[in-house]
Amino acid sequence: MIDPGDLRIFADSFMNAGSWLLPFLLMLPGLSLLQRRLSARQRGREGEAQVGRALERLFPAVAHDLILPNGRGDLTQIDHVALTPKGFLVVETKHYRGMITGQTEDPHWIQRIGRRRHEFQNPRRQNYAHVKAIQALGLGVPILEHVVFTNTAHFPDGLPAGVSRLATIAQDLEACRRGRISAALRTAWGQLLSQARRDHASRRAHRRGLRQRYGRDPQVVKALVWFGLAGTAALALWLFHQPFSFDVEPMHGRLPAAASVTTPASRLPLLTTSAVMSSPSPRTQPSRDLEIAWADPAAPSHESEDCRLAIAAVLIANTAESRWRRGKACARTTDQP
Repeated sequence: MIDPGDLRIFADSFMNAGSWLLPFLLMLPGLSLLQRRLSARQRGREGEAQVGRALERLFPAVAHDLILPNGRGDLTQIDHVALTPKGFLVVETKHYRGMITGQTEDPHWIQRIGRRRHEFQNPRRQNYAHVKAIQALGLGVPILEHVVFTNTAHFPDGLPAGVSRLATIAQDLEACRRGRISAALRTAWGQLLSQARRDHASRRAHRRGLRQRYGRDPQVVKALVWFGLAGTAALALWLFHQPFSFDVEPMHGRLPAAASVTTPASRLPLLTTSAVMSSPSPRTQPSRDLEIAWADPAAPSHESEDCRLAIAAVLIANTAESRWRRGKACARTTDQP
């Protein structure tokens, strides 16, 4: 038979161990958000790699992931720039899934995946900023722009102007491939590569500028909130399980010492049962011992020896019998002449 005490101990141990699961449970939503964000970033890199390989098959020179000043004191990142007979072709890659809706003049386009809806900046406008950054270098060559979506996205309203799918990029960019690349274009291409930045410090500065302009990624912010809640819960549990002790020093001068505090009850002597039953006697101080003083034998007295002994017996044991003996002995003495 199971002892109820053992069950209680097991339940308490289980609850103490289970309480530590709370911080880990609070971390799960944050980890899920970060995993989703990292997956989206990884998909973006995969999409850029796919489009980059397609462009390298079409054009003799292609540069990827360039960092350039945007002319407004910040930096901008360009996915691809291709050297073509018609000029520099600036390509923006979008590796989005689901259904995409939007027109060339719209500031934002919409991505729908099931019931989820996500707004993102019009890639045509985004790529126009890249074109202006290259033009600000003063290379003196034509700058073209194009947006390429990978095959994972579809457009129910049709592709907007200047937008291609990866499967049809060769046909859509056929006009840019006709002709010969001039020496001026090649010289300008060398100047572009010399002014472009690809170091890690420039990439960090670019990401910092994006955070200042658009704020932090909402998914990252939500993940940090969940991590903060998990850390707070872990700290609270740790403090809850700590054995705290509070040392309180006595407050001298506030209250008198316990020995000096007197009450009416403490000033009264303790009475025994025999004392309560006896006749009233002179009250003595509790701190003094009871003393029996004998009368001076030389003093004249009419009391007999039996009377004095009877009185002493009453003082020693105040009982009914001793009082009766005292009265009998002393009565004989008083009857004598």
